Amino acid sequence: MKSLAIAVASVACVASVACVACAPSTPRSATPTGPARLALVPCTIPELKRPAQCGTARVFEDRALGRGRVVPLKVVVVPAAQLPALPDPVVFVVGGPGQAATEDVAGVMEELGVLGATRDFVFVDQRGMGVASPLRCKLIEGTDLGALAGGALPESRLRACLASMDADPSFYTTSAAADDLDQVLAALGYDTVNLMGSSYGTFASQTFAKMHPARVRSLVLNAVASPAEDFVLRFAENSQRVLEQTFDECAADAACHARHPDPPSDLARAFARLRAHREQVSANAPDGKRYTVTLDANAFALAIRSALYTASSRGETLALIHDVAEGHFETIARTLVFTALAISDMLSVGGYLSIVCAESLVGVTMEEAERVSAKSFLGTARVGPLLHACSFWPKKPPPTWLHDPVHGDVPALLLAGTMDPATPLADLALAGSHLPNAQRVIVTGEGHGVGGPCIAGIIGAFLDRPRAKVDVSCVKPVVARFDATPEH
Repeated sequence: MKSLAIAVASVACVASVACVACAPSTPRSATPTGPARLALVPCTIPELKRPAQCGTARVFEDRALGRGRVVPLKVVVVPAAQLPALPDPVVFVVGGPGQAATEDVAGVMEELGVLGATRDFVFVDQRGMGVASPLRCKLIEGTDLGALAGGALPESRLRACLASMDADPSFYTTSAAADDLDQVLAALGYDTVNLMGSSYGTFASQTFAKMHPARVRSLVLNAVASPAEDFVLRFAENSQRVLEQTFDECAADAACHARHPDPPSDLARAFARLRAHREQVSANAPDGKRYTVTLDANAFALAIRSALYTASSRGETLALIHDVAEGHFETIARTLVFTALAISDMLSVGGYLSIVCAESLVGVTMEEAERVSAKSFLGTARVGPLLHACSFWPKKPPPTWLHDPVHGDVPALLLAGTMDPATPLADLALAGSHLPNAQRVIVTGEGHGVGGPCIAGIIGAFLDRPRAKVDVSCVKPVVARFDATPEH
């Protein structure tokens, strides 16, 4: 799942295997619209070696109104390899926000295909995130990527996107998507499901569990975002923590320390170089074209943050910093080009803003962001452009219960790495504190999201018997390798 980055009165609910205590003002689901059953047809998914079925669900953009503009949602079901399938499928809720779940089918099945022996896997694009969504704003033209890799969100292009789109972005929220998903699952004929969320997908999964508790048999949350915490605002401090831990790892490794005796000084030299003079760097992309991108202090900071996401890439961070300090930009150029193209072409920027502006950065000021990030290498490189975009992006106030925790006895498996720069262990602890039937699997040294055969086996055992204690004896610490030096 790594292939693929958020409490007050209480009311009583009847406890059952799938029951989750309701949030104080949790809305009831809108009456399902459209056909009682969703028609699926055989389809081919690139790089997926198993048969799949595809369809399109249609939901009202304004669910409360129950009429008007309709939003198509792409649906992919990978049937269980063994028939008859168990009645409770795995529903994968992708991270982001901004990603389309149906674009990650092959990667998820490669990582977790063993779990699909007895259960269907279901992928439903969240409203606004699909490849054909009008919220997929085009931020670049040609091969000049500008300052996109440094977090810049060009206001002129965003406003042009708003003016041209056949959609009201204020309706593209996590709670609306949860009602959409419930409608789709009903149309597919599933009564109870196992929700598997990654990163933002854990927030979306918890939102679904609060809104539709009877539908949830179990929760599998990887890189847990607590509903009560603002993970976007805390990107800077969490990334700083992991970078300092990485410096400590290197200091304890004789070979790494010999190559990088003073990483903080390298970092300071690199930032000083880029603040004095930003660079225009170029690299080839998978499409065969050569792109140019601006390398400034913000782009450098965001490249470091990206490298910290996994143990494998974290091992290259110090070499990346040293290269920039010495004026070698070839490696970071490739990173920046890939990042900028991903932002422009692989994510729904409008879908991302509709979630973040309405649910995460509500009421946050630039002054607060500067205060929270003041002692970090990242600073406001990430949150600053978002706050500006949110100043004009359409939004409505979120539901009052949205950031309440999930309560109840629903079985949950919470997965995390100890060096996660986005959703730290404190988020997992906070989310788990309200779930008495939650089990925790923590991988020492891993970053944002954990995976591999061991984790897949643990998840499989949990799905088969969600209330039985899982065997975590296969879990081993992950060590970053610092022997990989980028080529100049």
